[in-house]
This record gives sequence, structure tokens and C-alpha cells, in this order.
Amino acid sequence: MQLTIVGGGGFRVPAMIDVLARSRSGQGAYASLDVDRVVLYDTDARRLDAMMAVLSSLDFPHSPTVRATTDINEALPGADFVFSAMRVGGTCGRVLDEHCGLDHGLLGQETVGVGGYCYAFRSLGPALELARAAKRLCPGAWLINFTNPAGIITQAMRSVLGERVIGICDTPIGLVNRTLNALGVADEERTDVSFDYVGLNHLGWLRSLSVDGRDILPRLFADEAALGSMEESRAIGTDWIRALGALPNEYLFYYYCHREAMARIHQDQTRGEYLRDQQEAFYNAVLAGPEQAGQTWIDALADREATYMAEARDVDERSGRRAEDIAGGGYQKVALDLMKALATNTPSRMILNVGNGDGGFSSIPTLRDADIVEVPCDVDASGVHPIPVAPLEGAALGLVQSVKACENLVIDAARELDARGVAMGVFPELCVSGYAIDDLFLQDVLLDNVEKALAQIVEASADLLPLLVVGAPLRKDNALYNCAVAIHRGRVLAIVPKSHLPNYREFYEKRHFVTMPPRACERIEVPWGGIEEFSGGPVWVPFGQVLLSADDVPGLTIGIEICEDMWVPVTPATELALAGATVLANLSASPITVGRGADRELMVRSVSARCSAAYVYTAAGMGESSTDLAWDGEAMIYEAGDRLAIGERFQEGAHITIADVDLERLRTERKRQNSFTDNAQRFFAGDERMAPQEVEFTLDPPRTDLGLERPVNRFPFVPNDPTRLEQDCYEAYNIQVAGLVQRLRAIGNPKIVIGVSGGLDSTHALVVASRAMDLLGRPRTDILCYTLPGFATSERTKKNATLLCQYLGTSFQEIDIRPAATQMLADIGHPYGEGEATYDVTFENVQAGLRTDYLFRLANHLGGIVLGTGDLSELALGWCTYGVGDQMSHYAVNTGVPKTLMQHLIRWVVTSKQFDDHVGEVLLSILHTEISPELVPAKPGEKMQSTQDKIGPYNLQDFTLYHVLRRGARPSKIAFLAEKAWSDASVGSWPVGFPEEDKVAYSLEEIVKWERLFLWRFFSQQFKRSALPNGPKVMAGGSLSPRGDWRMPSDVSGADWVAELDEAVKGLVD
Repeated sequence: MQLTIVGGGGFRVPAMIDVLARSRSGQGAYASLDVDRVVLYDTDARRLDAMMAVLSSLDFPHSPTVRATTDINEALPGADFVFSAMRVGGTCGRVLDEHCGLDHGLLGQETVGVGGYCYAFRSLGPALELARAAKRLCPGAWLINFTNPAGIITQAMRSVLGERVIGICDTPIGLVNRTLNALGVADEERTDVSFDYVGLNHLGWLRSLSVDGRDILPRLFADEAALGSMEESRAIGTDWIRALGALPNEYLFYYYCHREAMARIHQDQTRGEYLRDQQEAFYNAVLAGPEQAGQTWIDALADREATYMAEARDVDERSGRRAEDIAGGGYQKVALDLMKALATNTPSRMILNVGNGDGGFSSIPTLRDADIVEVPCDVDASGVHPIPVAPLEGAALGLVQSVKACENLVIDAARELDARGVAMGVFPELCVSGYAIDDLFLQDVLLDNVEKALAQIVEASADLLPLLVVGAPLRKDNALYNCAVAIHRGRVLAIVPKSHLPNYREFYEKRHFVTMPPRACERIEVPWGGIEEFSGGPVWVPFGQVLLSADDVPGLTIGIEICEDMWVPVTPATELALAGATVLANLSASPITVGRGADRELMVRSVSARCSAAYVYTAAGMGESSTDLAWDGEAMIYEAGDRLAIGERFQEGAHITIADVDLERLRTERKRQNSFTDNAQRFFAGDERMAPQEVEFTLDPPRTDLGLERPVNRFPFVPNDPTRLEQDCYEAYNIQVAGLVQRLRAIGNPKIVIGVSGGLDSTHALVVASRAMDLLGRPRTDILCYTLPGFATSERTKKNATLLCQYLGTSFQEIDIRPAATQMLADIGHPYGEGEATYDVTFENVQAGLRTDYLFRLANHLGGIVLGTGDLSELALGWCTYGVGDQMSHYAVNTGVPKTLMQHLIRWVVTSKQFDDHVGEVLLSILHTEISPELVPAKPGEKMQSTQDKIGPYNLQDFTLYHVLRRGARPSKIAFLAEKAWSDASVGSWPVGFPEEDKVAYSLEEIVKWERLFLWRFFSQQFKRSALPNGPKVMAGGSLSPRGDWRMPSDVSGADWVAELDEAVKGLVD
């Protein structure tokens, strides 16, 4: 049987190995529990080395095989039990957690109150990672959690592993044993012992304790000497315990005797500070003298037990705990009792941390079923079975409810942050010291404390995912610099001084700071910056401009500048982007004045657009001195000119602005804009310009679906902002008009011949032509409009076409193509010519070809040019008849306009009063007509022929088109983004004026189905685009002209693109 101990470098491991060794020799209570393999896992190799030295020195006979690893993927496979005893952030982290409360007059003990919640925030992320790893690598193992706060951590891990996570603590059973000892109940008399204990971890009450069916607690309460001998009574007082009518868990001292606990903690060092010093000395001693490691551990263990909960004892008892107080046998006994019961089917009654509803009933009815409670349980091979307990009432119930409510808030918040997987956190300029402190910058007391604070941040970051970028004043040689400090996983990676110090208006930074030398390129020793991995000494880090690149996240290269650096003509961010930075961070203080928020946003957007980069900006907020200035805490994230997120300003307290950055998009933008690389080469040419230093780090981000922290526009060709949409429509319409005016003028002002069907595309082409004639000063009768009804033309579309031409004042004629089409079908031997209702592609293309043939011959005959009406979306899908068909014209005004924008263009023509109200009414009627080629007759009662039923919804096809054409995205990414954009119609924004009835959603299956079709048609229909007539490019999203944005051979295959999509969605859709 294999036991994996997570936190295997922890101090108590030898006690566990000792018991396992004795059990393997046939001694003790665990002889039937054969654990022959133990794996010690820890993130700290130094601690593992020390523990292995202790075990080697103690040399337990019959010890199981013990190996150590820092790789969780090696530690978990094969495990039958996983024991979690992590100390995230080490004892230094515990000190920080305790002082979060203590420094504000609040209780800061490790697991109780503010200190416990801080410890939970530190530990929940790694605990959830462990649970996910266990689910993947040892799904059948039991996970026994001793990581504190045990209730919170157990509850969080259960969200991943369910009831296979069991929380343990040695204090409840220790309370039971101390009570039995106080009343002189001998070991041989303890064969029939039962107890009623209920509460939360470190917050429970023993309300009855029965031996041979008789409750002995009344006898204890009546015996002053026996009750007074117990540790709980000496801490809380016998009178209080009698008033409670129950024995409280020893940790309730911190609640019942809050003032006394606070006073004693402040008089002495905290438990965390003691353990930090003791453990550092212990590990140093073991590694310095491994041959004495066993005795060193024994001595340290005795000292550690003597100081446990010292603040709960009177001064004359602080030297140590009584032997009778240490009655629980330690956590290793509780863990092994649990393992024995589960593995060998040896029934056992224990007090464990389990779900409130695990027994099919609520142990504490006012709590949720998933809330972890500490109650008696029967354990055997079938699992853990909570025993019903009497209701918890009065003050005890109120305390449990309030504490559990706080615990749940901590769990929920930590889960959210863990789930969001933040990779980089940027804090304001000089945030460690404060910006508005004037000449205090020149005080050594402040600067010393800044370095101490940075050391604490470095230590606390050891187990955190994000790269942290904080601002601080730092001394170097005989000068003071305004710096950004980049910190990741327990060490400083780089220090970046501010390049430009403002010394005008309200700013006078040169009074305190100096500017770093141009393109400084050196490394400095940082005593507070962590430990060098190989030398074991203080880190040496770059000082100056730096590029920070994640070696496991392609494209993530970070550059840093500070506040004023953004406001100069040639910014450090520009240089860093040219050197390769894709993400630019600006730590700013920037006091707020009226209008400055808009100025900042203009700067951020401009830099991100020009540099094809993401730009992360954060300013100092409320809390800075308001002696002469005010602060708004503005935070924003832009990507290539697009706003991803902006925080609420003037907020109290801490607040976070988060967004996901598309690194692939940024790299693609730079590849396509080859002048970006040309500019970089020119900028760094010559020895006089030195490139930034480069630092690599390993981010190790979670590889699960974290969701998406960025807006995804359903209609990438159509902006959601009403003002921007109106501007886009104005520009698109006038681009089309201007293009047509120039072409007509250049070729001698011929007439325009246009087929008008009553559909969207021909309607818009006609209104463009009408406006062009107005600008040329020509009569609209020079527009020769023809409606050419076929076998499926509806009365509605024909009527709309007729009225539109009438109200616009163009020339108009109807030509029925059915006789000619019937004759052609008969001539070529098509079944329809023989009277059969065969409606195939030939049947459709005969009609489309005849319409185009008529229009070209009319143009020859009447001295005009054929105006093409097909749009960008139809070209992408090849939804047009090639050659003598609607693919061909003399000039095409719509080939740069996607279908999803077309309706907004027509709506804009109406609302902006480009034409009179009669025209507007017809245009609105056309907008509400089903998109159809009207080539196949519908049978009575059947729906008319629908284009989107055949080639897919234009909503999705335009989405795919944009991301292929403009972004060069791989198909799997397009499907991912489409699912985020389209899976829920109630989420996200829609363009203004979009009809409510058209606000639809698509499943992933639908998205993949239509994307496959798009890819097949897009590649196979290139030959139609290769012979595309002239027409203006309209959208920044691109055009498909072979003379413009898109060039591709006509004989290529899209099989690889379809295969990439299919591989990505394998198992998700058919």
C-alpha cells in the first residue's frame, strides 16, 4: 500500500514513519495496516533533503520504503492514500497571515479569525491544484486533509473530489482522551466509549462522553480538581465551562477570551514567529550536521510541543505543556486510525471533518449540506458515516453560523481567483511606500521598511501563480530610484527604474529620485529578493530595461514602464515592443484632475494600437494623501487599440481589473505588418542602441478551461457601440458611393444597369447608385433597373423591387425569364424541360445565368455597365454562379460589405434620411424579408427556399470569416470564441436596433457543423474570387479581392484546417 504525504518536508513526518515502521514489525495497534511505500512530496527540495536526513539518522527498523520528490506527477500515481499537510508560503507566510489581523487589533492566530482566513486565501489555490492532480493521477485514492484551516480546505477540495476527501484534526479526540484521563478511566475500561461532539474544525463542543452507556461529563463538572486539571479549564476557566454545560475545543479560547489572547500574543512573539525561527534553525542544523539529524529532530519536537498554545496558559506554566495535556496521540494517530478503518475494514468511531449532509441528514440543520462540520463518524471499508448528534443551540449555534458564513465567503472568493488563473498582476507606482509622501522618501526608516515589505511580498509569492509587478523607492549606490519590481514564485526577476521623471506643475520627482542612465544594462545584488537557485546566495537581477519572457507560454513577453514614461513622444514601451514585448505594463500614480481620465485612455489606446501590444495600466487610488491632490485608481487593459477591461474609478479598498490577452492575435498582427519588424531593425541598428536585458521565467499556468475574461463580439464586422456603428455605416456607405462615382467618371459616365430582386444586396447597391448619380449631377433615370422574376419569385420581393425603383425615380422594366429558362432547360435535356419537378443546381443556375446574360446584353445595347450586387459573405462561401452569373459584373460595390453589416447599412440609410419616407418604408419592408435566392418553388404549405438553411447562418459564417481573414486564427480557436459569443443570447451586448426576434443562440454542435461547411466552401470556391471584378475595399476586417487582402491558389485543399477543428472537438460533438 502506498501513502503519499503532500508537505513531505514538514516537521512531523518522522512521527508518521515511526508508527508505520512499528506496525510493519507487528507491533502496536496498526499491525494490520501494511504501508510498504511512502512518497514524500514537497515544493521545497531543501526541506525534503532535511527530512530524508532525519529518517536516515533515526533508521527506524522495518521502515517502509521512503522516497522524496518535488514533482507531483511522480508523487501521486499508485497512491492508495494521500495525506495533505501543506504549509503554503512556509512559516514566513504564517507570520504574515497572523499579522494581517494582529496589526489591526484583531485576532490573527493561524486557523482562527482573520489569521485563519488569510491562511485560507494563501492555501486554497494550491489545495485545489492538488485535488485536481489527485483526480487525474490517483482517482481511487482517499485524500486525508490536515492542511489548515482544515474545514475550509477540506470543503474546497471536496468540490473536486467529493466524499473521498476527509478532514482530520487531533484536538477533538485529544479532548476526549484528556477527559477520560482526568476522571481516571483506565485504558482497559475504554472498550465502550461514545461521545457527542459537534461544531466546526477548532470550533466544537464535547457535550457528552459515555463509558459503558453512562455519561461521565456531569461527574467531571462536579469534581473541581478533575475539571481544573484540564488544559481547557486552565485557559477558559471552570466556571465558564460549567456555564456552557459542555467542554469546548481548546481553540475556543481565542473567541471566549479574545482580550486575554490578544494581550498575551502582543507581549510575546506569535506562534508563527516562534515556528519560523525554530524551524529555520532546525533545518539549518540538520543540513549542517546530517549525522545528528535524528537527535536534532527529537530535541526540536519537545521544544515545539512545550510552546503549543502558550498564550492560553498562565505565565508560570508557559515553560511547557503537561504530559496529560498531550493526549490525542498527534495527527499521525488520527490519520492512521482512519487509514486502518478504511483499508482493513476495522470499524472505528472517530471525530472527523465531513459534509454536513453526508449522513443523509443535516448534522447542523442551519448549514448547507456541503458545509464541512466536525462530528462523530463510524468508519469502515465502505466509507465514513456521520452519526446523528443533538441539535446545536444558542450562542454556540450563532458562533458556528457566523464563522461558517465567513469561511464560505473565503472559499467562494478564493475559488473565483483560482479559477480566473491570473498570470500577471500590476500594482500602482510606488505602491509599497505610497506616492504622495514628499520628503519622507529621503528617510532611511521608510526605505528600510520598504525593503522589509518587499521581502515579505517575495516570500508570500512563493506559491502564487501571477508575476507580480509592484512599485517601490529603492536605493542603489548613492541615489534613489522610482522602480518597478518584478516578482515571481519567491524571487525578484528584475528591477526597472523610471526613465522619465516629471518636474513640472504639481510634480517634483527630481527632488527625490534620479533618472536611470539611458539604456542601463547591469545586474545588482538584491538581499531581500530571494535565493539564487544554484549558489544559495542572494539573487542578482537586471537593473534597467528588461524583457520578461515566459518559457512555457508562447508569445508572453512583458515590458515595464512607469507613469510619465507613457506621456513622452518616444516611450520606453515603444522600444520594448520593438524589442519583442507583447504585453506592456505601466505602474502609475497619476493624480486625477478633470479630463485626465480621458487623456490616460487616449494614451493607452494609442500605444497599444501603434505597438500591436496589450497595455496594462493602473493608477494610484484612494488612500494616497489628499493634501494637495486626489486619486481615482483608474485601471484599464487595452489590446491592439481595443479596450478589453476598465475598472470602476474612485473605489474604496482593493479592486481588481482582469482581462485575457490574445497573444496569438498580437503575434499575427506583427507578422502581417512587416513594417513593424523593419522599424525594429532600424531602431536597434548600430552599437549605440543597446537592446533590453532578457529574463526567462516559468509561469506554469493551469491547463484547464478557465473561461474567458474578455468580451467577444458576436458580430466582429458590426460594433456594438451605437456611435461607432453610426460612424461605420456612414463611412461604409460613402466609400461605396465614392468608389462608384470615380469609376463612372473615369470611363465616360455610362448608365448603370442593375438587377433589382427586392433582396438586401441589390437594394443596397441601388441606393448606392442613386446617391452616386446625385453627386454626379445626373438624373436617376440613368439607372436602368430590371427585375427578372423566375420560377420562385415571390410577390412580396417583386412588389418591393417595383416600389423601390418607383420611389427612387429610376428607370424600371420587368423581364420574365421563365420562358427563356424553360426553353434552355429543354434544349439541354434537363428533366424540368420534360415537365418533371426536378430542382437541382442546374435548374437554379440556369435562372441565375440568364439574369446576368440579360443584364450584360442590355448594358451592351443601352451603353451602360452592369453593377454587381454580391456581398463579401457570399464571396467567402462561393454562394454565387460563376462566369455568366451573379459572380460577374463590370463594377461591384458590395464585395467589401459582409451580410451582417448590410442590414445595418440599410437601416442607417433610413434613419439618416438619405432618401424620403416612401423609400424608407420600402427599405424597412425589405429588411424584414427572409434571405432567399428565390430559385426553387415551394410546395403549398412549405417554407420558401432559405439561403441560411443551405449555407449556414450568416451570424456564424461572418464570425468565422472575420477571424480567418483578419486574424488568421486556427479553426479550433474560432469555434472556441464562437461558443463564448453565441452560446447564450441573454449574455453580452447586441448592436443597437437589432431585432429582438433575431437574437438567437447556437450550440457548439451547430457552431462546428457550420464552420466545417465554411472551411470546405472557402477553400474550394477560391476560383470564383480569383476572377473577381473591381470594387472598393470597405471593411478594416479585410476584403477577398485577389488584388487586395486575400491571395490564395485556386487548387489548394482545406483538409488540414477541417482536421484541426475535428481533432479539437473530438468527444465534444459528433
